[in-house]
Amino acid sequence: MGIAGIRIISKYPLFGSGPDTVRLIYRDFKVKEAVRDNPHLHNNIIQIFAERGIFALISWLWFIFISVKKNWEVFKFSKEDFFKFSSLGAIGAISGFLISGLFEYNFGDSEVKTLLLYIITYPLVSLKNQKES
Repeated sequence: MGIAGIRIISKYPLFGSGPDTVRLIYRDFKVKEAVRDNPHLHNNIIQIFAERGIFALISWLWFIFISVKKNWEVFKFSKEDFFKFSSLGAIGAISGFLISGLFEYNFGDSEVKTLLLYIITYPLVSLKNQKES
């Protein structure tokens, strides 16, 4: 699947093959030894790059970087322990998401994505509320 993804990326590097098209074109790019066709490439980075291109991948990586950076700021500057530890939980959730995303396209699951986005943003909203009060 990784080799097929690299082949797709080399053919469509800038804008990718298009949203949700990997399942349609995978058969043309897979290696002969591949047992079956796959609807996705089982890797967040390769999948996003293959489907959406380099600009989308850079944007996604920037989003992850900023999320970790802002949650670290909450940890450093928050006065309440609850928000400190919720920000550490958010960083842990991002780490777990990235590690599992090396072996499965979990960014394509709406349940996983929704929960991750909630966990990431909760400490950030709480910090904003602390600054205002």
